[in-house]
Amino acid sequence: MKIIEPSNEGVMTILRFHLPFPILTHMTAFLFLLTGCPTSVQEDDDSAVETPADAGQFDTPAVRASLAWPRGQALANPVPMEPATLCPAAPDRVSAARNAYLTGQSDVAAAELLAHLDGGGEDGDGSAHLLLGTILFEQEDHQGAVDALAFEALLTGPLAGDAAMMAGESLEILELPAEAAEAYLRVPHPSRLFDASRVRLAAIALDDGKPEDAITALLPLLSDPSQLGSRRRPEALVLLGRSYLARGEEGDDIRAYDAFVTAWATGPVDEAAGEALTEMEKLEATVPAEHHPTVRHRFDRAAAYHQRGHWNSCVKELEAIEDDLPEDDPLITCEAAYMRGRSLHKRKKYTEASAYLDKAATACAGVDDEMAVKAIYNRAQGLQKLDRDRQAADTFLRLPERFPTNSYADDGYLKAALIELDLGRPDAARTHLQKLVDELPPGDMYGEALWRLAWTEYRAGDQPSAVAHLRQIQQMPTGNHDRKSLLRARYWEAKMLGWPDGEGARVQRPEDDPGVPADLEAAAERFAALANEHPLSYYGAMGFRRLQELNPEQASAVAEAVALRRDEVADTPALPDQFQVDGEMWLRPQREIAQALACAGIRDASLAELRRARASADPWDWQTEQAIALLASAADDPFVSHNTMRVRFRTDHPEQLGPGSWSTFHLAYPDAFGAEVRGAVTGKPIPSRLMHGLVREESAFQTRVVSWAGANGLSQLMWGTAKLTAKKMGIKGLKRADLADPATNLAIGSKYLSMMHDQFGGNLVCAVAAYNAGPGSVERWLKARSGYPADEWVEDIPYKETRGYVPRVMDSYQTYSLIYEGDPVFVELPVFVPTRE
Repeated sequence: MKIIEPSNEGVMTILRFHLPFPILTHMTAFLFLLTGCPTSVQEDDDSAVETPADAGQFDTPAVRASLAWPRGQALANPVPMEPATLCPAAPDRVSAARNAYLTGQSDVAAAELLAHLDGGGEDGDGSAHLLLGTILFEQEDHQGAVDALAFEALLTGPLAGDAAMMAGESLEILELPAEAAEAYLRVPHPSRLFDASRVRLAAIALDDGKPEDAITALLPLLSDPSQLGSRRRPEALVLLGRSYLARGEEGDDIRAYDAFVTAWATGPVDEAAGEALTEMEKLEATVPAEHHPTVRHRFDRAAAYHQRGHWNSCVKELEAIEDDLPEDDPLITCEAAYMRGRSLHKRKKYTEASAYLDKAATACAGVDDEMAVKAIYNRAQGLQKLDRDRQAADTFLRLPERFPTNSYADDGYLKAALIELDLGRPDAARTHLQKLVDELPPGDMYGEALWRLAWTEYRAGDQPSAVAHLRQIQQMPTGNHDRKSLLRARYWEAKMLGWPDGEGARVQRPEDDPGVPADLEAAAERFAALANEHPLSYYGAMGFRRLQELNPEQASAVAEAVALRRDEVADTPALPDQFQVDGEMWLRPQREIAQALACAGIRDASLAELRRARASADPWDWQTEQAIALLASAADDPFVSHNTMRVRFRTDHPEQLGPGSWSTFHLAYPDAFGAEVRGAVTGKPIPSRLMHGLVREESAFQTRVVSWAGANGLSQLMWGTAKLTAKKMGIKGLKRADLADPATNLAIGSKYLSMMHDQFGGNLVCAVAAYNAGPGSVERWLKARSGYPADEWVEDIPYKETRGYVPRVMDSYQTYSLIYEGDPVFVELPVFVPTRE
C-alpha cells in the first residue's frame, strides 16, 4: 500500500470527518495560525478571485481552489482572441441567408443573397458569394456557381481553396477542362482539398494526352500515404496506373500493373478497386507472373476489409487463402487468426469466433502481445454472450495471469469479478478484486475495483472495510480516477457511516453482533461538505437531499453558501472580452480557414478544417479549448462546441461557478435548442432543465444522429416508441425523417418522458431510468427492490448503461439548473423509489 504523507489539508479532512461544524470553524482558524495556509490556499493568494465573506464555515480550501480554476499551463506563445469579433457583423439579408441555409432552407437563403448582392450590397471577404455558389452548386446550377465563385475576393484568402475546388468541379461538369485545371491550381496547400485538387488535375492532364503531367501531379501524393484519405488513395493509384499505360515507356506496363494491384489490395471497399481489377485483367497475360497478386496481397485485402469493418468480406477473403498462408511467418499466422476470430465475433458467431481467437491468443503471444490480449478479451466477451459465464471468467483471468504488465490485466480481474457477482459468488468476486488492488499498479480499473470491493463488503455487512476502500479511492492521485468515482466514494462514505448495515437491503446480524453503530452526525458533515464543494453534480445534489433529512438548518446554510457564490458571477457576461489562446493552434492556416467558413455559414467544411486545426495537442489549455468551442458554435454545431470539454470535465471539472469557469460552463453546457426545449415541456409535469440535461446526454445536441440501436434525433427516440407516443399526441402521418426536426423530436421526447413521470408517481429517477431502459425493466427492478432508497436503487440497476445514464442525466439537470436558473440551488431529487407489490 502506498504511504500518503500527511498534509495540512489532510489534517483538515480528518477533522471534518470527526468534529461538529461549530468546533471545526474555530479549530480551522487555530490550525491556520499554527501551521500556515495549506498549499492550495497559498497558491490562491495571488489570484484576483475573492471568496464571499459570508460563506462562513463553507469557505473551505477545496471551494477556494475551485473558485481559482483553471490553474492551467503557461502558454509559450499566447495570442489574443476576442469572442465578440470572431465573425464580422454581416448585413441583415446575409445573416438571414446563413440562418436559412443552416436550417435546410436553401431556396430562401439564395433569394436573400441575390437580393443583397443585386441591390449593390457589399461582400468584402467574398463569404456571401461563396455561400451563394455553394447553394447553386448543390442545386446543380453550375454556371451560376462558377459566376458566383469568380468574385475577386475569393481568389485569395482563407476561402480561396473551397471556392476554387467548387469552381473546378462545376467547370468540369460544364465540360471546360482547361478552365477547371486553372481553378484546381488555385487550391492552396493548407486546404484540406489540396490532395483532391491534385487528383483532379492529374485526371484532366491524362484526358488531355499529357500523362507525364498526370504522373508528376500524383507521385508526390502517393509517396506519403498519410496525405490521402482511404477513398482518395485507390483513386489516385488507378489514375497513376492509367497514366503509366498512356505514357508507354519501357516497364510502364509493369509499373501500371503494380499500381492497380496495390489499389485492389489496399482499398477493396472503394469504387476504384473495381476499376483496378478490370485494368489488372487486361494486363494479366502480358505482365510477368511474379507481379501477379500474391497471397500477401490477398492478406492485405482481408486486413483492409477488417480495418473498415467489413466483417463478412474479411472472413471470405481469409477463407480463400487459408491453405496458402505461409506457415513459417508467425506474424501472419497471428494476424490471420485474430482478424478471422474478431470478424466472426462482430458477426455474433461467437462459437466459431472462439476457436480462432483462442488460436490467436497462442499464436500472437511473443509476436504481438497486444493482439494476443485483445484476442483473449474478445473471446471472453463471446463466451459471456453464449452464457458460458464460468468459462468466460476463467478466460478473463488469463489476462493478468499471462500479461500482468498489460493495461488489460486489471480489466481481466474486474470482468471476472463482475461475472462472479452475477453468479452469486461474492467471495470469489472479492478475491479477484483484491488481487487487482494488491498486485497491479493503479490503472483505469483501479478505482472501479475499489468501489466494487466497497459495495460488495457493505452488502456483506463489513462496513469498516467498505469505508476504508472508499477512502482509498479519495486518496488516489488526480488523473487516476474520473470525477464520478471520486464523488461516488465521498457520497457513499457518508451514507455508510449513517447507515452501516444498509437502508434498503439491510444486513441481518446475529443478536450477539451489534455491528458498527450509526453516526448520523458524521454522515451529515460529509453530505454537507460534498454538496458545498461539488454542487454541480448528481452526488452533490443527492448529498444535499440527504442532508435536508438529517439536518435542515445545515442544508439551508449549504444552499445559501452555494447561492452566494453563484450570485457573485450571475451578472458576468457569458463570454469574456478576450481569451489568451495557444499560438500553435490559433496561427495555423486551417484555423483561419475554419473560422472563415464558419462565419460564411458553411458548417461541414468548417468543421472539417477545424478538426485539422485542433490536432496534435491533448489537451489544449482551457482558454484555447473555449476558443475552439466558439469556432464550432459559429459553425452551428453544438456537439463539437461542447464535446471536448464534456470529456475533459471527467478529470478536470471546475466544481464551482466562479469567474474562471463561468464562460466554460456556458460553452460546455450550451443553451442549445433552449427555446424548443422550453416549448416542448410547456404544460407537462417535467422541468425544462431536466429535459435539457436529458437531450445533452442522449444526443449531445446532434439533430440527425442515429444510434447503433436505431434511436433518432435530439431525444434519441426509437421509431416504435415515437409512433405510439405521437399517436397519443394526435400527430398523424409521422415519418422517420420528421424525427430530425428539433421541434417535433423534442415534443415527442418530452411527452414520452412525461408519461414515464406519471407512471412512476413523479419519481424523476425512475422516469429517467425508464426513458433509457423502458418502463417494463423499471417495473421489474421496482418489484425486486420495492420502496428502496433512490441512491441504493440507482447503484443496483442491473443494466450497466442505465446505471451510468441516470447519474449523468441528473448531473446535467443539476448543472443546467444552477447555471441558467439559479433557484432552487439544488434540484429536487427523490429519496426513495415507489413501492410495488
